Amino acid sequence: MRAIDAWSLDAAGFPAAGEASTQLAFAARYAVLAPSSHNSQPWQFVIHGDRLDLKADRARALPVVDPSDRELAISCGAALFHLRVALQRFGYAPEVELSPGCVDSDVVATVRLGERRQPTAEDERLFDAIAKRHTNRSPFDARSVAEGLRFELVDAARRESAWVYVATGLAKEALATLVSEADRRQMGDPGFRREVA
Repeated sequence: MRAIDAWSLDAAGFPAAGEASTQLAFAARYAVLAPSSHNSQPWQFVIHGDRLDLKADRARALPVVDPSDRELAISCGAALFHLRVALQRFGYAPEVELSPGCVDSDVVATVRLGERRQPTAEDERLFDAIAKRHTNRSPFDARSVAEGLRFELVDAARRESAWVYVATGLAKEALATLVSEADRRQMGDPGFRREVA
């Protein structure tokens, strides 16, 4: 059996005439490329006919690094966003139900294909960005983020029912100090270092 390179997908292979389950499975191949906390990829995709359940994978949780599962939830949210972007690119308006109240409390969201629609230029741009995403551990540029871009980021977060706080001045300095102290404390915890390794 030949291994599949997750990063070399071909959108032309989307089974446009296939069953909903086949289409959801194809789109999920893009969802797994989402970023996750410490690359833990704490998600599972379970397909039941015309619906896909996105589940938190507790076997990949990081109880020391992320004791309240906050980063696990953010990671699953990133996978859900990638799935939505892929489905929109393939011509669907995905129907998403968050925390659907299933018997299985690990189900984060249920997704169905939804109505057919024409992909927009924004859908195409976001979809193309999926395969270009990569981790960058280099230092940030010393330049400030342009004000117009900050407004765009805040607006993008608002559209996703989230928020972005832009720290400036003394708040930015205080935040940098807190982050530095938190890093120092975490790296001083052998359990933290073991789990990250």
